[in-house]
Amino acid sequence: MRRTAARLLLVASTLTLTNALSLRAEELNDEVDLLDQTALPSAIDTHGSRPKADPSVLPPAATSLPEDLAPLTAPPPLALPDKPS
Repeated sequence: MRRTAARLLLVASTLTLTNALSLRAEELNDEVDLLDQTALPSAIDTHGSRPKADPSVLPPAATSLPEDLAPLTAPPPLALPDKPS
């Protein structure tokens, strides 16, 4: 008896939720059509171009690890080799 009631409740709640979600999706689609995106300002127009970094202030990027970090190197790639050994 309990299993039957639980199944009926599950089916009813699923159908109700599905109908509510589909109705909400239709409402959202109707609202999207109303938004005119051509009127939105461009970030470059409002804030200007992106700032450039001063290379004299920034140190160059490291190309190798320091000796104390040598054990932390990347593992070998897991891809199959191009040439069989």
